[in-house]
Amino acid sequence: MQNEEAVMNAIDAAFSRKKDQFKPVKDFLYQVKDARRKVSLIEGRIEYRMDSMGAHGVSYEEYIPSGHDFSGSSVENAVIALAQLEEDLKLAEQDYADAKVKVSDLIAKLKDVNQQAVVTRRYITGQDWEKIALDMDMSVRNVQKIHGRALPLLQEYLEGQEAA
Repeated sequence: MQNEEAVMNAIDAAFSRKKDQFKPVKDFLYQVKDARRKVSLIEGRIEYRMDSMGAHGVSYEEYIPSGHDFSGSSVENAVIALAQLEEDLKLAEQDYADAKVKVSDLIAKLKDVNQQAVVTRRYITGQDWEKIALDMDMSVRNVQKIHGRALPLLQEYLEGQEAA
């Protein structure tokens, strides 16, 4: 029984090492997804505020700050908060665009067009394995193999960028 537990622990350790092996490059690639998620969250907060203001019969346009010092009414504070959220959204959208450029520049270093396509669809477009396989007329397993071959190359390119 103790031997079985030792074997299972060794297997778990081997799998966790393998998963962590490409963590730096995956983190780099996933910055697009994270930036897209941030944009979406801010958009949701804006939508919530707009709906909330509309439910109270308040028109956002009536209360756009014009440089005056507001007395701090709840409507005025809500409008100021909404204006700040819209500014945050602009910054988040710029971060998203920048992340897509950085990640696509790294992916473009891959020489194999299928690797470029798989990695682009996975990390920039955000497609799941099944959708990528369908679009590329391949099996899911083949798409995952292509992805697995691309990761060490991307990690090597990324480490080269960091060293430069």
